[in-house]
Amino acid sequence: MKRPSSWESVSMLQRSCAEEAIFRWKLHLFSKLDRDYFMSESFTAGSEWIGKKRPRTQGSSLGLDVQLRRQEISISKRELPPAHSLMKVESYNFLSSAKKYESRVFEVEGYKWRLSFHPNGDINNSGSGFISLYLVVTETEDLPYNWELNLNFKLFVYNHLEDKYLTIQDADGEVKRFNGMKTKWGFAQLLLLETFMNPSNGYLVDDSCTFGAEIFVVKRIANWETLSLVKGPSIKDSTFTWKIENFSTMEDEWYESDVFHCGGTSWTLVVYPNGEGDHKGESLAIFLSPVDFHVADAAVYARFKLCLIDQVDGLHYENTDKKTKQKLIWNGVNTVSFL
Repeated sequence: MKRPSSWESVSMLQRSCAEEAIFRWKLHLFSKLDRDYFMSESFTAGSEWIGKKRPRTQGSSLGLDVQLRRQEISISKRELPPAHSLMKVESYNFLSSAKKYESRVFEVEGYKWRLSFHPNGDINNSGSGFISLYLVVTETEDLPYNWELNLNFKLFVYNHLEDKYLTIQDADGEVKRFNGMKTKWGFAQLLLLETFMNPSNGYLVDDSCTFGAEIFVVKRIANWETLSLVKGPSIKDSTFTWKIENFSTMEDEWYESDVFHCGGTSWTLVVYPNGEGDHKGESLAIFLSPVDFHVADAAVYARFKLCLIDQVDGLHYENTDKKTKQKLIWNGVNTVSFL
């Protein structure tokens, strides 16, 4: 964990512009809606609640219902400072009369952010009696059209007495979506104002307090992998016999069988008459090898058995090594059995 990449100290603020708390929902082709009700995306109505609006159609009129559910948060403490931003507020007494303070811009994973602090609570979002703190994405005019960011984040309040950071995040680890209509997320009811203001609690000491943020942007997956489990074929369909003529006259280092098919994969057997690698000159080596398997770093998990056929007495020699019977066969790396 790195030390915070952004550190800010502020003494006082003069700002009077109040922020509106408005949710706008645009319905396209309203006249063609054919269900009893439709549900919008979630919107924040204070940090304690998340609302869902439901439009219901009656003739040509539009009705909007609001359904609210409680937002659960997780609160913990840690000694490690936040990785991305710290904002220290000095002379808090002067700042307390302001409605809102926004930190200077800091950058995380190529995006620009601010902390938005309401010393008397975000009144428009049920924050009265609390302090409110939000994470705001900024300079969005530089982002592509219809931009969207998904992220997990944590907000912090430093406790001077314990030398620890109070850590606040969504309890269920919910990923928050930032876009042109929703540029901030956070907690309108971060801490009770009474709790925060009491010096014995350690958050506001000598007229000073510190806040922070840690951000993890959830990006679209860069690597994709598929695991396919194929039911094994019958013994009859999964048996391949390779008869080698004039074995005693073989002079090449290795020989390869014809291609055979099993379990949706093409295979060959490769035999080293005089052994291979560290066992060269000591034993017969047989390889089971996939054919035309060109996916980089891909693998096939195969359960198999190799044997030598006793053409006289029928006492076939089977490889009974469990480690060899069941192995990963990588592209370009064959599974070996010594008989």
